Amino acid sequence: MIAPQFDDARWFAEGLAAVKRDEQWGCINPAGQMVIAPRFESALWFFEGCARVKLDGQWGYVNAQGVVVRVNRSVKALLWQRKQSFRSFHLRNRLFRE
Repeated sequence: MIAPQFDDARWFAEGLAAVKRDEQWGCINPAGQMVIAPRFESALWFFEGCARVKLDGQWGYVNAQGVVVRVNRSVKALLWQRKQSFRSFHLRNRLFRE
């Protein structure tokens, strides 16, 4: 069990959980060690190696090593899902493939 030390937390997915401390989000491993330093305005759970994060007012994706792999103001992903073995995002009226 991880001792209470965070203001908020998401569930574990792919061995990481987003946690909030002092108004910033980062990620911990199951041992409770911070593996991605808190620096995001918001963070969601990991799926297929990336998590959706908000940094400097823009949404993007961070990998498990803490590297922001994509930031794009125009991409407003509503749901990230697996479909026919490729990564896809439901957008307002179209599908975006990575």
